[in-house]
Formats: sequence, C-alpha cells, structure tokens
Amino acid sequence: MSINTDAVWLCSYPGNFTTNSTFGRNRDLILSTLASQVSVNGGFYNATVGQDPDKVYALHFAEEILLLKDASAASILWSRK
Repeated sequence: MSINTDAVWLCSYPGNFTTNSTFGRNRDLILSTLASQVSVNGGFYNATVGQDPDKVYALHFAEEILLLKDASAASILWSRK
C-alpha cells in the first residue's frame, strides 16, 4: 500500500536553512521514511532524527479509512532549530 502524503508544515523556527545543511539532511531523511512507517504502524508514527540544534521531529497520523482508501494523509513536521 502506498500513501500519498501531502504535508502540512508547522515550524517553530521562523528562519531559513540550507538544503545541504545538517538540518536539511535530517529533514530529508525523516520525510523519506515517514509514509512507509505510517503504513506499518497502523496509521500513526512519530520520529526524531539528529542532535540539537539540528534535531528534526515528525508526527504523522492517518485515520484507518484514509489508509484503506489510499487517500492523502497529513504530516506535521517541526523542529527546535
């Protein structure tokens, strides 16, 4: 089963970051595994990647009906950068 994740972003850090920065790589890593982990964990998954100040937190919840219909699920990504 694949899940199309149209992300909703909430960032606690209003600044910018470079894609190839440690924070950017941590963000890419956590996002690359989020949808598959949600599928194996019954629709809910949370994770943390990296060390402060470049730590990235992710939380993803999809209702069972969304998983069964392969509909879009919302992701929330935030950081303490």
